[in-house]
Amino acid sequence: MLEKPTTAAGYPRDQVARVKATCLYLATKLGEIMDELVVVGGLVPSLLIDQEHLPEKVAPHVGTLDLDLGLAFALVGEQRYQEVTDRLTQAGFQTDVNDEGIQTRQRWRISDPPVTVDFLIEPENKNAKPGSLFSLTKDWAAIVAPGLHLAFRDNRLIKLTGFTIAGEKASRDIRVCGAGAYIVLKALAFRIRGENKDAYDLFYLLLNN
Repeated sequence: MLEKPTTAAGYPRDQVARVKATCLYLATKLGEIMDELVVVGGLVPSLLIDQEHLPEKVAPHVGTLDLDLGLAFALVGEQRYQEVTDRLTQAGFQTDVNDEGIQTRQRWRISDPPVTVDFLIEPENKNAKPGSLFSLTKDWAAIVAPGLHLAFRDNRLIKLTGFTIAGEKASRDIRVCGAGAYIVLKALAFRIRGENKDAYDLFYLLLNN
């Protein structure tokens, strides 16, 4: 997994808008499958907290470089994962590659400069290592993320309206991780990874929600 920038300067101001546009585009292409997905990760604070009407002296959230989507195990049980990869491919997404040119099955990308989408899934059993990959197809895998089931119990529908990353005007209700579940997930992520961005996201939500 790519290291996140350690300062706000590493997050371009327009990138969060591009990530939101990618999320909206995905919703138009995945349709009813979006019911089995939930937005987690760095995009959540800017969706739960109105960035246009912040209190005085509260800075906007720095945003995120990518989109993190949690997968419900229902997709696995119903074997609909192939349908997801088919729709991703048809929509113009392709699996990303790392610095060595090796395919990263858990990360898909679109546009130039690219926006990437990481897929996460709850551990199948207690022995699953956090951050390891859970294979769905030969071309698609999800990152094992402890506590992800909480995002499917505590979430909100947020309406995204605007232009997609493909330049199409659209409006969709997006399932977003709720504040309670997000705090737990970010605390777990910080304990596992110890990244500055996880601590920042957690602090921002606690301070401003």
